[in-house]
Amino acid sequence: MMKGLATLRTWAGAVGLGVVGTVGFAGTADWTRIGEKDGITSYLRPVEGERVEATRGVTTVNVPLCELISFYVDPSLATTWVDMLTEYEVIELNARQSIVWQRFDMPWPVADREFLLQVNVTRPDERTVKVSLVSTTDPRFPPPTDGDGLVRGVMSPSSWTFTRLSESRTKVDMVGHADPSGAFPAWLINIIQQTFPYNTLSAFAREAENGKVPLRSECADW
Repeated sequence: MMKGLATLRTWAGAVGLGVVGTVGFAGTADWTRIGEKDGITSYLRPVEGERVEATRGVTTVNVPLCELISFYVDPSLATTWVDMLTEYEVIELNARQSIVWQRFDMPWPVADREFLLQVNVTRPDERTVKVSLVSTTDPRFPPPTDGDGLVRGVMSPSSWTFTRLSESRTKVDMVGHADPSGAFPAWLINIIQQTFPYNTLSAFAREAENGKVPLRSECADW
């Protein structure tokens, strides 16, 4: 089930796999730190009644807030930094809301996973942009059938939060909780949980710091 890449005309753009979870994940007190490398801190947190723990990654990127957001929503760049992402499509609903379809490559013999997400963008304060994600349904993206070689995963409410620290530095806090659904071996879930925050945020920081993208007009005066 191959899908072409849609033109992104909204803030609610390319997003990472549901690294992050449920209500009440603010702060670090309830998270277990599992590693710190290259300025990226990774965390895990059990979720009651779920087989998959929530994951979190926090880092600082040496890129101004508007430039970093502009990079984040650029549809031509997502596969350069989202771990395991091979395809996605974006459908704009309004200026700050989109439907996003994603496909992730899984090692054989596990079937590839896809996610269909509703993405909303808010600005809690003048220094912060928050991108919220959660699984949704849409007739334009029906669930895969057995012959597609895909399984649709489920993402609980998740988020990317960007906070301006200075004119040239931005804090990124990626938190989320995604269940790949279907027959998914525990060893692979563990590997993804342990490595996804670092793999995604390290690639995100590297690509954002080395690349230049046109600034989004919405944030040019931030």
